[in-house]
Amino acid sequence: MTNLVQLSHEKIRKHLTSNSFSLDATVGNGGDTLFMANLIGITGKVFGFDVQESALVKTNSLLVENKLDKKVQLVLACHSTFDLYLPVGLKAGIRTITFNLGYLPGSNKKIITQKKTTLVAIEKAYSWLAEDGIISVISYTGHTGGMEETKSLINFIEDREWKYQRFRGSDSINSPILHLITKD
Repeated sequence: MTNLVQLSHEKIRKHLTSNSFSLDATVGNGGDTLFMANLIGITGKVFGFDVQESALVKTNSLLVENKLDKKVQLVLACHSTFDLYLPVGLKAGIRTITFNLGYLPGSNKKIITQKKTTLVAIEKAYSWLAEDGIISVISYTGHTGGMEETKSLINFIEDREWKYQRFRGSDSINSPILHLITKD
């Protein structure tokens, strides 16, 4: 079984340079936010979004504990609206963007990402992505709506003919899938 979070982090590490900008579109428990905050250098910044305040509180605690909270701006908002909160000058300048679709582990499983807002967010993410940047999306198929969101995402990406790789965590039908989109 492939650890998709580790693989995502390996790929992000190759694209995220010191003093660059990054976006965690679905903060969740803060793992990706913390990982990117460790890599961005002194003048870099990570912007993190989530619709659940509990996710932001947990992520902020993790960042404070690791003395990285000054490198991150957390926003309580849907991933499809991130562009309303970022400085316009960063458009086409974000080096890495991450999404973990589905629900927040350990919380209400009825609060999930929705294909409609996810596709809007992915479209916007690509336009905010820097040349040689990467978007990492881990989609989870085993929950209600997860397979439909994943299929819509795959079709959406393929229709745009973006440079794209896809990795499955295992051979199971409900295996999570890592989608990596790069911009040349």
